[in-house]
Amino acid sequence: MMGNLQSTDSAVRTPLQALASRRNGALGRGPTSAAGKSFSSCNSIRHGLASQAALLPGESAAAYQAMLSSWVESLGVRTSAEAFVAARIGDCAWRQERLTRYEQAMWSASVESELKKTDMFLHLQITRDALAGVQGVAIMAEQSGGIAPADHVRALMPALRQVLALAEKADAPMEQLLVLRDRVNDLVVDTLLDIQPEAFQELAHAAHALEMVLQAKISQEEILVETERQRIMQVTILGAEKELKLIERHRARLTREMESNLRLLQLVREVAVDIEPSGSFVIELKVLGRPLA
Repeated sequence: MMGNLQSTDSAVRTPLQALASRRNGALGRGPTSAAGKSFSSCNSIRHGLASQAALLPGESAAAYQAMLSSWVESLGVRTSAEAFVAARIGDCAWRQERLTRYEQAMWSASVESELKKTDMFLHLQITRDALAGVQGVAIMAEQSGGIAPADHVRALMPALRQVLALAEKADAPMEQLLVLRDRVNDLVVDTLLDIQPEAFQELAHAAHALEMVLQAKISQEEILVETERQRIMQVTILGAEKELKLIERHRARLTREMESNLRLLQLVREVAVDIEPSGSFVIELKVLGRPLA
């Protein structure tokens, strides 16, 4: 009997403690959303938009070399001089893509930052936390396995009541919430008797019923949050005049550079003597005298 109790205690507290750890750990650990991480990874791009460096931290040498090689091949180069210019054109294309990645990450991060301040988003997080807590209760009840001493079950009541309070804060449907509250209260009706397995079975059933309606509620709230995200995106784009000008200035510079290199390639071909194609060209990138890995 004591073994069953210890298993029950672990099953209850672990999901609830995991919930608390997730909520507390979200504070001060940097970006956690995909958009936030993406923008954080582009910080080096923000400071390197005007850089002539082939690669910035986090960029793939293999992808860069593949980009240059694709341009060399698509432009049908015949000489080393043409290959050199074609590689410069590929480099411009690479930096254009870099700029696009930064722009996309910037918009996403700005939108997500503003979205997290809205009541809609905050309420969605509360509902998700409530769902996690209710699922923890269901797991505990299903894993109880047998009779449990009343005093040990009473020790778990603060955690169970915390879940009930969280579900109420999430505006969970009152019908299912009241049923779960009654099943929780049934566990300690008689402070002298051990808790029978049937009580845990009824608790698990009530938790699953509330779990289902919370999942449906989350789906509805996610639709509202997505609508708000689109609205914020429109406002953010309209209000980011300074960043837009910076991006467009760099994009225009890269466009001019690419056009200049295309003209140079044409000039090289015009002044070159007639020669037979020398076969394929391999672009080998080096940094500090060593091939890029």
